Amino acid sequence: MNFVTEFLGFMAWLMARPRRSLEVLGLWVYLFIKNNAAAVQDEDGSWYWPVWFEVDSSALRAFMDGISSKRLWELRQELIRYSRLEYQKASGGRPARYALIPFDTGLRQVRLGSAAHSGSDFFWKPAAECSGNPAGFQKKRPPEQNRFSSDSDINNKYINTKSIPGYADTNPNGFNIPPKLTEEEERQLEAAYPDPVERFWAGMALRDQKAEEEKAWEF
Repeated sequence: MNFVTEFLGFMAWLMARPRRSLEVLGLWVYLFIKNNAAAVQDEDGSWYWPVWFEVDSSALRAFMDGISSKRLWELRQELIRYSRLEYQKASGGRPARYALIPFDTGLRQVRLGSAAHSGSDFFWKPAAECSGNPAGFQKKRPPEQNRFSSDSDINNKYINTKSIPGYADTNPNGFNIPPKLTEEEERQLEAAYPDPVERFWAGMALRDQKAEEEKAWEF
Protein backbone atom coordinates (compact mmCIF):
# COMPACT_ATOMS: atom_id res chain seq x y z
CA MET A 1 0.00 0.00 0.00
CA ASN A 2 1.08 3.55 -0.56
CA PHE A 3 1.06 5.76 2.54
CA VAL A 4 -0.07 8.99 0.87
CA THR A 5 -2.68 7.34 -1.34
CA GLU A 6 -4.35 5.51 1.55
CA PHE A 7 -4.29 8.52 3.88
CA LEU A 8 -5.85 10.80 1.26
CA GLY A 9 -8.37 8.09 0.46
CA PHE A 10 -9.39 7.82 4.10
CA MET A 11 -9.68 11.59 4.54
CA ALA A 12 -11.90 11.81 1.43
CA TRP A 13 -14.03 8.98 2.80
CA LEU A 14 -14.26 10.57 6.25
CA MET A 15 -15.20 13.99 4.89
CA ALA A 16 -18.02 12.37 2.91
CA ARG A 17 -19.57 10.85 6.06
CA PRO A 18 -22.72 12.58 7.34
CA ARG A 19 -21.45 12.20 10.92
CA ARG A 20 -17.72 12.66 11.39
CA SER A 21 -15.88 11.52 14.49
CA LEU A 22 -12.39 12.48 15.57
CA GLU A 23 -12.31 9.23 17.54
CA VAL A 24 -12.83 7.25 14.32
CA LEU A 25 -10.00 9.26 12.77
CA GLY A 26 -7.75 8.50 15.75
CA LEU A 27 -8.51 4.78 15.64
CA TRP A 28 -7.91 4.47 11.91
CA VAL A 29 -4.69 6.51 12.00
CA TYR A 30 -3.28 4.40 14.86
CA LEU A 31 -4.05 1.18 13.00
CA PHE A 32 -2.69 2.67 9.78
CA ILE A 33 0.65 3.50 11.44
CA LYS A 34 0.86 0.04 13.04
CA ASN A 35 0.13 -1.59 9.67
CA ASN A 36 2.89 0.46 8.05
CA ALA A 37 5.35 -0.42 10.85
CA ALA A 38 4.70 -4.13 10.24
CA ALA A 39 5.76 -3.93 6.58
CA VAL A 40 8.19 -6.60 5.34
CA GLN A 41 10.97 -6.16 2.79
CA ASP A 42 10.88 -8.58 -0.12
CA GLU A 43 13.91 -10.05 -1.87
CA ASP A 44 13.81 -7.27 -4.48
CA GLY A 45 14.12 -4.61 -1.77
CA SER A 46 10.50 -3.45 -1.95
CA TRP A 47 8.42 -3.05 1.19
CA TYR A 48 4.96 -4.63 1.47
CA TRP A 49 2.29 -4.13 4.11
CA PRO A 50 0.79 -7.24 5.74
CA VAL A 51 -2.93 -7.85 5.33
CA TRP A 52 -3.30 -8.84 9.01
CA PHE A 53 -1.26 -7.29 11.82
CA GLU A 54 -1.30 -7.47 15.63
CA VAL A 55 -2.32 -4.60 17.89
CA ASP A 56 -2.08 -4.40 21.67
CA SER A 57 -5.48 -3.16 22.87
CA SER A 58 -4.03 -1.51 26.00
CA ALA A 59 -1.59 0.57 23.93
CA LEU A 60 -4.36 1.47 21.51
CA ARG A 61 -6.68 2.66 24.28
CA ALA A 62 -3.85 4.64 25.89
CA PHE A 63 -3.18 6.36 22.57
CA MET A 64 -6.83 7.35 22.43
CA ASP A 65 -6.75 9.02 25.85
CA GLY A 66 -7.78 5.93 27.75
CA ILE A 67 -11.17 5.32 26.12
CA SER A 68 -13.24 2.47 27.51
CA SER A 69 -13.33 -0.99 25.98
CA LYS A 70 -17.00 -0.41 25.16
CA ARG A 71 -16.24 2.79 23.24
CA LEU A 72 -13.38 1.12 21.38
CA TRP A 73 -15.77 -1.66 20.39
CA GLU A 74 -18.28 0.91 19.09
CA LEU A 75 -15.66 2.72 16.99
CA ARG A 76 -14.30 -0.54 15.65
CA GLN A 77 -17.80 -1.71 14.72
CA GLU A 78 -18.39 1.53 12.82
CA LEU A 79 -15.35 0.94 10.61
CA ILE A 80 -16.30 -2.71 10.16
CA ARG A 81 -19.86 -1.74 9.21
CA TYR A 82 -18.55 0.54 6.47
CA SER A 83 -16.14 -2.15 5.17
CA ARG A 84 -13.03 -0.26 6.17
CA LEU A 85 -11.75 -2.81 8.68
CA GLU A 86 -11.73 -6.48 9.65
CA TYR A 87 -11.00 -7.71 13.16
CA GLN A 88 -10.05 -10.89 15.04
CA LYS A 89 -10.22 -10.72 18.83
CA ALA A 90 -7.27 -11.68 21.01
CA SER A 91 -7.01 -15.35 21.91
CA GLY A 92 -4.51 -17.86 23.27
CA GLY A 93 -2.31 -15.13 24.70
CA ARG A 94 -1.96 -13.46 21.30
CA PRO A 95 -2.94 -9.80 20.72
CA ALA A 96 -5.96 -8.82 18.64
CA ARG A 97 -5.48 -8.80 14.87
CA TYR A 98 -6.69 -6.14 12.47
CA ALA A 99 -6.86 -5.86 8.69
CA LEU A 100 -7.39 -2.49 7.01
CA ILE A 101 -9.31 -2.65 3.74
CA PRO A 102 -7.33 -0.54 1.21
CA PHE A 103 -8.91 2.30 -0.71
CA ASP A 104 -6.70 1.29 -3.64
CA THR A 105 -8.78 -1.39 -5.36
CA GLY A 106 -5.80 -2.31 -7.55
CA LEU A 107 -4.08 -4.22 -4.73
CA ARG A 108 -4.00 -8.00 -4.35
CA GLN A 109 -3.13 -10.34 -1.48
CA VAL A 110 0.00 -12.40 -2.15
CA ARG A 111 2.47 -14.56 -0.27
CA LEU A 112 6.08 -13.39 0.04
CA GLY A 113 8.87 -15.92 0.24
CA SER A 114 10.99 -13.52 2.28
CA ALA A 115 8.24 -13.16 4.89
CA ALA A 116 8.05 -16.81 5.95
CA HIS A 117 8.96 -15.98 9.55
CA SER A 118 7.26 -12.60 9.84
CA GLY A 119 4.08 -13.96 11.42
CA SER A 120 1.97 -12.77 8.48
CA ASP A 121 0.66 -14.93 5.66
CA PHE A 122 -0.43 -12.45 3.02
CA PHE A 123 0.71 -8.99 1.95
CA TRP A 124 -0.75 -6.24 -0.23
CA LYS A 125 0.88 -5.90 -3.62
CA PRO A 126 -0.10 -3.90 -6.75
CA ALA A 127 -1.81 -6.15 -9.30
CA ALA A 128 0.54 -4.81 -11.97
CA GLU A 129 3.47 -6.40 -10.11
CA CYS A 130 1.76 -9.77 -9.72
CA SER A 131 2.30 -12.60 -12.18
CA GLY A 132 -0.10 -15.45 -12.77
CA ASN A 133 -2.69 -15.95 -10.07
CA PRO A 134 -0.93 -16.07 -6.66
CA ALA A 135 -2.62 -17.83 -3.79
CA GLY A 136 -4.78 -15.67 -1.62
CA PHE A 137 -6.21 -13.37 -4.31
CA GLN A 138 -9.48 -11.89 -3.21
CA LYS A 139 -12.36 -11.25 -5.54
CA LYS A 140 -12.24 -7.66 -6.66
CA ARG A 141 -14.79 -5.57 -4.83
CA PRO A 142 -16.98 -3.21 -6.84
CA PRO A 143 -15.63 0.36 -6.80
CA GLU A 144 -17.23 2.69 -4.32
CA GLN A 145 -17.41 6.44 -4.17
CA ASN A 146 -14.22 8.28 -3.17
CA ARG A 147 -12.02 5.23 -3.75
CA PHE A 148 -8.83 5.56 -5.74
CA SER A 149 -7.77 3.29 -8.59
CA SER A 150 -4.26 2.54 -9.81
CA ASP A 151 -2.70 5.08 -12.09
CA SER A 152 1.02 5.61 -11.97
CA ASP A 153 4.35 5.09 -10.25
CA ILE A 154 5.88 8.22 -8.75
CA ASN A 155 9.34 8.29 -7.14
CA ASN A 156 9.36 4.47 -7.19
CA LYS A 157 6.40 4.42 -4.82
CA TYR A 158 3.11 2.99 -5.93
CA ILE A 159 0.65 5.87 -5.82
CA ASN A 160 -2.67 6.69 -7.42
CA THR A 161 -3.89 9.98 -8.79
CA LYS A 162 -7.51 9.40 -9.74
CA SER A 163 -9.68 12.35 -8.90
CA ILE A 164 -12.22 12.39 -6.14
CA PRO A 165 -15.66 12.33 -7.81
CA GLY A 166 -16.79 15.82 -8.70
CA TYR A 167 -13.32 17.35 -8.88
CA ALA A 168 -11.98 16.00 -12.17
CA ASP A 169 -10.74 19.38 -13.37
CA THR A 170 -9.49 20.77 -10.07
CA ASN A 171 -5.79 20.22 -10.73
CA PRO A 172 -3.45 18.01 -12.81
CA ASN A 173 -3.29 15.25 -10.18
CA GLY A 174 -7.02 15.15 -9.67
CA PHE A 175 -6.98 15.79 -5.91
CA ASN A 176 -9.35 18.35 -4.47
CA ILE A 177 -7.06 21.09 -3.14
CA PRO A 178 -9.10 23.96 -1.61
CA PRO A 179 -7.66 27.51 -1.64
CA LYS A 180 -5.04 28.38 0.94
CA LEU A 181 -5.95 30.56 3.90
CA THR A 182 -4.55 34.06 4.22
CA GLU A 183 -2.36 35.03 7.17
CA GLU A 184 -5.26 37.05 8.57
CA GLU A 185 -7.59 34.04 8.33
CA GLU A 186 -4.98 31.87 10.06
CA ARG A 187 -4.71 34.40 12.92
CA GLN A 188 -8.50 34.52 13.29
CA LEU A 189 -8.66 30.73 13.49
CA GLU A 190 -5.90 30.62 16.14
CA ALA A 191 -7.82 33.16 18.23
CA ALA A 192 -11.17 31.37 17.84
CA TYR A 193 -9.91 27.79 18.20
CA PRO A 194 -7.10 27.29 20.77
CA ASP A 195 -7.36 23.52 20.36
CA PRO A 196 -5.24 22.47 17.33
CA VAL A 197 -7.62 19.66 16.31
CA GLU A 198 -10.67 21.92 16.35
CA ARG A 199 -8.63 24.58 14.50
CA PHE A 200 -7.68 22.06 11.82
CA TRP A 201 -11.30 21.11 11.10
CA ALA A 202 -12.43 24.74 11.22
CA GLY A 203 -9.69 25.58 8.72
CA MET A 204 -10.78 22.76 6.43
CA ALA A 205 -14.37 24.01 6.57
CA LEU A 206 -13.26 27.55 5.77
CA ARG A 207 -11.18 26.38 2.81
CA ASP A 208 -14.13 24.37 1.49
CA GLN A 209 -16.30 27.45 1.83
CA LYS A 210 -13.80 29.54 -0.12
CA ALA A 211 -13.68 26.87 -2.83
CA GLU A 212 -17.46 26.97 -3.19
CA GLU A 213 -17.42 30.78 -3.37
CA GLU A 214 -14.75 30.72 -6.08
CA LYS A 215 -16.74 28.09 -7.96
CA ALA A 216 -19.83 30.29 -7.82
CA TRP A 217 -17.91 33.18 -9.41
CA GLU A 218 -17.05 30.99 -12.41
CA PHE A 219 -20.68 31.26 -13.50
